[in-house]
Amino acid sequence: MFSSYQLTDGWMCDHLHKDLLALGAGDKETEKKWKPFQPAGTPARYTRDRVVDIKHICIDVRLDVKGKSVSGRTTLTVAPIADEVKTLELDAVDLTVRSVKARGRKVAFNNTGEKLILRFPKPLQPEKDIKIQI
Repeated sequence: MFSSYQLTDGWMCDHLHKDLLALGAGDKETEKKWKPFQPAGTPARYTRDRVVDIKHICIDVRLDVKGKSVSGRTTLTVAPIADEVKTLELDAVDLTVRSVKARGRKVAFNNTGEKLILRFPKPLQPEKDIKIQI
């Protein structure tokens, strides 16, 4: 017998739950207790389209206990999977970014406080690895 645990996608939960009940997987008690995970009115969120394949991430972190700070450097090895990749968006919530380099050269970037948007001088070549240091 299935438990009342449901997936987080409301539409999927409704349909899956009804299908399971139709197959006899639930009972009246389970049907009364079941509620979607997200509150009513929660907007749908989708992941952004991937323009690169992230092949490797190297994170070098330094902890300053006395100064109560964390600093570091991240090196991403990526390969473009889309044509004409001129920008790359990375999650960077509450991070301070001082510089970005690709192929040893500085890359223009914008830090919105939530995203780090990299702007490459030339489009990246599809399926060719590139190292990005942040």
